[in-house]
Amino acid sequence: MAEHFRALGADVLPSATNFIGIRLPSAELAAEVHQQLLAEGVLVTRLVHPELANIIRITAVQAALEPGRLAALEKAISA
Repeated sequence: MAEHFRALGADVLPSATNFIGIRLPSAELAAEVHQQLLAEGVLVTRLVHPELANIIRITAVQAALEPGRLAALEKAISA
């Protein structure tokens, strides 16, 4: 999953766990994407610390790997 988002140009944080962190350009965009993904049932977290509020954390479960499942995030990265 990390390679997929890097190929789209995302700033993917290093991870050795079952989740990845993606840094978006702003906290506002991260909040919008976070809400869209939650509404679609994606296991996603947005960090609350002001310095980290632009980071989306996605748990890499099988459902997250389904094509189109993270379309809101892919769209935000490509914008």
